[in-house]
Amino acid sequence: MLHRGFMKKVMAIVLVGSVAACYTVRNEDMFPIQRSSLSESQLAAVSIGGVHVERLVLQQDVSVDAYIARVPDARGTVVFFGGNGNEVTGVLPNLLPHLQPMHLDLIVMNYWATDQRQSNADSIRISANRLISEAIEISSGPVCVMGHSVGAWFALDAASRRDVSGVVLAAVGTTPSDLTIAQAGIWRPFLWHSAQDESLGLLDGIQLAGKAVTPVLVVTSTEDRDIPARLSAEVYNALPPTLEKRLLTLHGVSHGGYFRSAELWDAASQVLCRTIQ
Repeated sequence: MLHRGFMKKVMAIVLVGSVAACYTVRNEDMFPIQRSSLSESQLAAVSIGGVHVERLVLQQDVSVDAYIARVPDARGTVVFFGGNGNEVTGVLPNLLPHLQPMHLDLIVMNYWATDQRQSNADSIRISANRLISEAIEISSGPVCVMGHSVGAWFALDAASRRDVSGVVLAAVGTTPSDLTIAQAGIWRPFLWHSAQDESLGLLDGIQLAGKAVTPVLVVTSTEDRDIPARLSAEVYNALPPTLEKRLLTLHGVSHGGYFRSAELWDAASQVLCRTIQ
């Protein structure tokens, strides 16, 4: 989703002008929050239940701030890209209880690389692909990729890789400008046009979907007010017709509640576990 602060800007434009308005989505709307690296005490706090969490140093790019949760007797790995407001320390305890019984390690990434003052779509895409390559090198089995909200774009980009076993997308959108219109709510009639910075052009769900070569599960919800089900359905429909794919529509699940849904995990397990012996 777009960061909450962006809508305040949109409202200001409409109220000041008192007429139909145009808003341009900028890089800082998508990646506004700088996250610091996890401390040793934070790593220890999330290393529970026999799972050890540690910093993952990439051989290809030491600036990427990534972490791996190693589960006992792992037989594969999931690389997860969260939304722009997700804390790494929040993602780990939400996902690990579901992935540990599947014997899957979990790798997560802080979108703010250690040597950057400002992240952008291109730098994150490069880092994400390097992280996936590293996961494939060190994993004890197949590597799958999951993404939520903003992170779903980077997960969908990974679906173009034949060395990825499967992809799970929760709340994937079309473009940032489309999300501006969708999230405008009661102000939508006044927002006659939405544009976006050229740097955000990589975040195009329709174009990314057309390049997919690995199985994809798209999960959306009728109660998602940030990325409406119709936008995720458009991305799903853009996937190649011959691709192994599935669209799952949840009911009564908010934008932040996807990974608390048993129905999502039932469907995701079919993708995540299908190649694990």
